[in-house]
Amino acid sequence: MPVKASWVPKPSATNHRLITPCDQSISYLMRPEPVQVSRVRQQARRALPAWGLAEHAELAELIITELVTNAIVHGSGLIEIRLAYESGSLTVYVYDQGDGRPVRRHPNGDWEYGRGLELIDGLVALYGGIRGVFGDDDRRGKTVFVTLPLTRDPEGIR
Repeated sequence: MPVKASWVPKPSATNHRLITPCDQSISYLMRPEPVQVSRVRQQARRALPAWGLAEHAELAELIITELVTNAIVHGSGLIEIRLAYESGSLTVYVYDQGDGRPVRRHPNGDWEYGRGLELIDGLVALYGGIRGVFGDDDRRGKTVFVTLPLTRDPEGIR
């Protein structure tokens, strides 16, 4: 069960100087448990059609899954996720309290893990987006984010 789910646009506690409120955003605070990942994806599936981004739901779910799974496996503490659509770009922010920074690996065919950031970087290159990480001056931890320029569905907001 989520600790907190919010549909109300608000500044993120992650880093108030870099993440500002916008009309189309959701935030979700979760415990670092794998079962929570599906709940975050469900929140995204509900929000994206309302923002006119239904055709991009699977892409957003994939990015959310990879970033949140990394936070669960390599981070620590509660995880804050923020999904925002602003100025023609969809951004997924994932904050955790761990000190380590994400490292892209180049796994061979026998590895079971280590492909997440490689997959995300491929999508970022395909869509002309960016992936980054920033620390938080106010508290321990980091925010990993992916921003992709996406157009709204031709049918508009649903």
